[in-house]
Amino acid sequence: MPPSLEDGSSPPPDVGTLETIKLKDEMLAMLQQMPADMLVRYGRGMIADMQSVGGGLGTTSSTPSASATSSPYMTTPQVSPRSALTSLPNEESGPRADSQLESLHRRVAELERSQQQSPAGGRAKRPTKHVDLEEEGEGTASKRARAAVTSLHVTELDEVDRTVKTYLQSEVRKQMYALIGYEPGGVMPSKDGPCLERDGDFFIPDFSKPIRDSSNVAIQGRAAELVLAQEKAMQATIPEDYRDRWLREGILRGLAEKSWPNLKQIYLEQKRAALDSGKAKILKARNTRCSQRRETRADQLRLALQPFCDEHTLDYEAIKVQLVHKDWMGDECSCDEDGTKSESWREKMFEMGKISAKDRDDPDVDVWEEKRPVWMHPKFWEWQKQLLVERGKHRPSKGKSRSGRNDHKRVDLGCVSHLMPTRTPYNFMLDPEWMEKELPKYTDWVHRPHYPSHIYKRVCDMIVGAPADSGSTTQVV
Repeated sequence: MPPSLEDGSSPPPDVGTLETIKLKDEMLAMLQQMPADMLVRYGRGMIADMQSVGGGLGTTSSTPSASATSSPYMTTPQVSPRSALTSLPNEESGPRADSQLESLHRRVAELERSQQQSPAGGRAKRPTKHVDLEEEGEGTASKRARAAVTSLHVTELDEVDRTVKTYLQSEVRKQMYALIGYEPGGVMPSKDGPCLERDGDFFIPDFSKPIRDSSNVAIQGRAAELVLAQEKAMQATIPEDYRDRWLREGILRGLAEKSWPNLKQIYLEQKRAALDSGKAKILKARNTRCSQRRETRADQLRLALQPFCDEHTLDYEAIKVQLVHKDWMGDECSCDEDGTKSESWREKMFEMGKISAKDRDDPDVDVWEEKRPVWMHPKFWEWQKQLLVERGKHRPSKGKSRSGRNDHKRVDLGCVSHLMPTRTPYNFMLDPEWMEKELPKYTDWVHRPHYPSHIYKRVCDMIVGAPADSGSTTQVV
């Protein structure tokens, strides 16, 4: 009989079992600290593996379950009998761990349910300046309104379903336009004004009332009835297998209700345009143009990076992702294209030697002003522009865009754009002065490493004119 049993004491615990229990406790602690998205992704599988080993965390069986070695998350450590024992688990660790495991299991289930009920990932947000950190006398940051998203709640939609839904919603919307008397680009009427400039027997919406107000529901219901009658009389628009599912008055009324915010948005925009003489509409069009130009300029910069990567022995596919993003490009805009025909803007360009006297006197001068992002290092900004200039010199169709039109002349008057990026740049790209004085005011700024992972430090320092250190010959990993 082993010495440990001669005095009636219990046999010593198996070393492998003790190590397995310790490993389970460590995994339990890791699961409790895991972010919600990772817990939903990996938690259920890890919990199942932990439960399968010895029947749960509370087991003290001397023979660990075989599933421990087959699990992708856990293996029983191979411990020599002569190895020093680690600290033993607390006697109550088993029941306590089982309770914690059940709690984790419930949390994973709740997170999975909430994820299924929540909409798909929303659009990325730009950092906003914390107004409480602003100095006295400075303006407050404007809040960005987010448009409502409407969709028909159908659990299963195949490709044909989506096509049918889009078609029917468009037809319902057109019927409501006709019932109201609205024509694209014209007046959207409402009971509190404005009124249509032409006579006719039209329904009049009341946009000051809720969407389900009787006057508004009457328009939605009538439009649904008209579309239902129209589609029942036609056979080719909707596949036969889908007609019973979609050609119902309740479904069409739902589509009409989902389209109503579109009508109200038109009404609100024309109301704002009347109050500010159309300035909001002009600003919206300008922002749309600038966004499109940033995307185009980013595509051009990616192409311009190829010779740079060849020269410095860099991975082009990785570099074009890490050094280029549409929100890391400057704004390109023109005062004249907004209809303002700004003489002072052209005069300023002439005084700075950017345009000729002939261009100064031309109200339709084809010039775009480049504005550096306020957060961007001036040297990084100049490096971007130089790459684009070099690319322009070697293009076969120099001076022409893809559509065959002449390239726009671009000038830099030293102005900056205050639009914050949706994707945070690396710290070496930031203007040191802005980083010191302004960055602390953006409390939701997501900090990134100083250098990208696939570019040499010495190359990053060379771009922004910083002194290279002795370790700059290696890439950041």
